[in-house]
Amino acid sequence: MVLGIAGGLLHVWNHGLFKGLLFLAAGSVIHATRTREIDRLGGLLKPMPRTGLAFLVGATAISGLPPLNGFISELLIYVGLFRATTAGSGRLWIAAALSAAGLALIGALAVACFVKVFSAVFLGVPRSEATARAHEANWKMTAPMGVLALLCAFARGRDCTPLAPVLWTGLRTKIGTRRQRRRAFLELVMPPGILRTADRDALAERLAPLFGHDLAVEPPVTMSQLGAMRAYDGTPRLSQLDGLPTLVVSAAHDRIASPAAGRALASGIRGARYVELPHAAHGATIQCAADVNALLIEHLGRG
Repeated sequence: MVLGIAGGLLHVWNHGLFKGLLFLAAGSVIHATRTREIDRLGGLLKPMPRTGLAFLVGATAISGLPPLNGFISELLIYVGLFRATTAGSGRLWIAAALSAAGLALIGALAVACFVKVFSAVFLGVPRSEATARAHEANWKMTAPMGVLALLCAFARGRDCTPLAPVLWTGLRTKIGTRRQRRRAFLELVMPPGILRTADRDALAERLAPLFGHDLAVEPPVTMSQLGAMRAYDGTPRLSQLDGLPTLVVSAAHDRIASPAAGRALASGIRGARYVELPHAAHGATIQCAADVNALLIEHLGRG
């Protein structure tokens, strides 16, 4: 009983996320096409990829499909109902069994409904002139959809809360004007103390040659690097470096490779030396080049 109630309360919270996401995506489509008639839409995934992806995430979550939040809360409800059928008797058993069957039927109908809606709106070819001229909404409309879509990927709010600021900043590096994307990139790699007083536009121009690209443009290799980081965990092999002179340098304000990750890396290698730069961020090798070089010279001299 308690498990089912907990799942129901979680599903209410989750409904606020994915239902809001679907409404925002629908609003983006209406804004782009100036029509509410589904029969006049079609083929919008190509001109509106962010809206299409957001709608797909919302549709998957509301249908209770894994791995999104709707699946987690519905799973808890199912487990509560199944336990009621095994532990209860008489009317309770019948009510739990009928409820489980009804929930399964609702889930199947939801999947069928949203498959039809997504295919009618985003797949195929445009079925009106206005739809053929549609374009993606600006960042003020797509950013909230991105945030809700990210939240739908987490079963519990506490899992997302520590990541929310860096996820939001990372999202801002992909949407908006070039100036806005450059500023968001700076927030990822530079400490807040420098950004409070610096001319951010001038700083972005100065750093572009060092990074090898306009800070508003994400190199294709970035997603490949992130994919490799997710797919491979080298922690079990750190002990193979025991006894080798190892220097691990972290930055106190690094939002990508946190100091906690640096400390964990150093603790996995016996004899490793850990140094944390107090006023630096992810761009420490640029911001604190002299300090990093001095540490390297000292470390190599010890070796």
